[in-house]
Amino acid sequence: MNNKKKKTKTAFWLSIFFIVIGTTGVYAWFSVSNRARVENLALIADHQGNLRIADDTGNGPGEYKDTLSLTETNENGLNTILSPVTTMDGVKFFSPEYNPSTQTVESVSEITDHEELTKFYVYEKTFYLRAGTDDRETIANINRKYDVALYGVNSTNKVNGCYMYQSEGENGDTAANSIRVSFTLEDGTTYIYEPNCDVNNTDDTRAKDAVNIVYGRYDTYRQRENGVFEISPKANESEKLFTIDENVDIKVTMRIWIEGTDVDCTNSIAADNILGQIQFVSTEIKN
Repeated sequence: MNNKKKKTKTAFWLSIFFIVIGTTGVYAWFSVSNRARVENLALIADHQGNLRIADDTGNGPGEYKDTLSLTETNENGLNTILSPVTTMDGVKFFSPEYNPSTQTVESVSEITDHEELTKFYVYEKTFYLRAGTDDRETIANINRKYDVALYGVNSTNKVNGCYMYQSEGENGDTAANSIRVSFTLEDGTTYIYEPNCDVNNTDDTRAKDAVNIVYGRYDTYRQRENGVFEISPKANESEKLFTIDENVDIKVTMRIWIEGTDVDCTNSIAADNILGQIQFVSTEIKN
């Protein structure tokens, strides 16, 4: 039997800020006068822990650091507008085909233009993870492995852990209840995180759905509003996402979107400001 020993401070933080912008239009799943935008995003890895993070230079990882500030790296993706879409796997995304006479989303169309997708629908960011510690020498022929999970401490402190919440001073329903985040490895394996799975918006003004029997039905790592994951084998942690080898560069593509088939994707979330943070935690596997 394997014993898993959790290392201290084995995490990095990914802080996200969404803010609405002024525009006008009618969109399937809801009618909006504003749309959400990713404005700022920072990634932080604790130097004392097992995880470090590096930007994707296009030719592999850059320098592994404790902190990766995307505003300092002139991240173009920060101009992404979040308009509601749906997916079956967190990789391919579909825009709605809306019938205004019946107010029904009758079908969907795949968004094949990557530039269009990442400008108007889905925020996408690629980065690298690397596990290992600086307090011991690497021993030849020893292959250390680390399980990586999401950390889910109580969201009310808004300091540590994963959360999506409505910004201070705002009232009412929130887009944070329909946000999804996917993480895709190079082999195509994808994991989808769903915050606030146990709360619902009070507004029910939205398009009728004829596609949600197929789309938006993927499995997710479900986290309650209080920060606790529905399935939590260890305190404050989700189920394992994936296992990585020590000192191996792991490329991860993260995508953030508003899930149109979610019942919480209603008209009332159009003018919402939401804040969020994603934190990963690693556990060394001891044989």
